[in-house]
Formats: sequence, C-alpha cells, structure tokens
Amino acid sequence: MGVVLDGYCRDIHRVREQGFAVWARGTHPADSCGRLDAVVAARPVACGGVRVEQGDYLLADEDGVVVIPSDLAEDVIAKAEAESAVEDEVRADFRSGRSIAETYEKFGAM
Repeated sequence: MGVVLDGYCRDIHRVREQGFAVWARGTHPADSCGRLDAVVAARPVACGGVRVEQGDYLLADEDGVVVIPSDLAEDVIAKAEAESAVEDEVRADFRSGRSIAETYEKFGAM
C-alpha cells in the first residue's frame, strides 16, 4: 500500500519508516492541513501527465514510478523479465573481467 503524489510531501522518510510507501516530486516543509482535499476515489487521474486508472499496476523505486495499464501488464512483465535476464548476463560478464567494449559487442546493451 502506498501513494504516488504529483506534488510535494513532508516527512517522506518518517512516513516510509512507518511502513507506508510514498513517492513524490520532492519534499516541502509545509504540512497538508488546509492545502489538500480528497475529492474523489477510484476514478481515473492524471499524474505527471500520465493517465492512471483503477486496476493499473504502479511500480516504484528510488529511480521513479512506472504505470503499466492493466491490459498491457502480461506483455510488459514478460518483456521486463527478458530484459532483466540480459542485464544479469551483462553484470556476470563484467564480473568475469570482460571489458565494456566486449560486453557491448556481445549484448548490444550496457
């Protein structure tokens, strides 16, 4: 459970320490009192210019947030798993001492 904000948030680290995931554009010292109103729930929204609908998948980490429309999830997950497998092989090549140029030539990716 968590929240993605197309805005700023206060105390992100403390909120995360409580077990609630939060991603925001950044931090700001002001609280939300008098500045934020929940007006609807379970309705499509635009966040960062991306349409998000109920049932969509949101994946988030330190690098950012990705929205996967529910009707594309199976295909996107399969492609992501294939890409992850290639990245694992690239890392293994680096660990074995292969150069960046050799690795790029072998995989066509870094």
